[in-house]
Amino acid sequence: MFASGLLNKIRPSLKYNCPSEHIPQKIEIDISNLDIGDKVFMRDVTVHPSLELLSKNESLPVCKIVAAKLDSTQ
Repeated sequence: MFASGLLNKIRPSLKYNCPSEHIPQKIEIDISNLDIGDKVFMRDVTVHPSLELLSKNESLPVCKIVAAKLDSTQ
């Protein structure tokens, strides 16, 4: 038996300061190797070097994998 997990988006957006030519259309985070309980922190998000994160606390989580609730009727 294996546990299934769900993505819990803790921060739906991040604010950066950057030159207009480096504004990304989207920022992708690979969560394929995360296990239940694992988190992605702001400092872990890879962006162009010219982007400056405006948050003062880079150790805040962006998302977390949480265990899915099991349906007891099955």
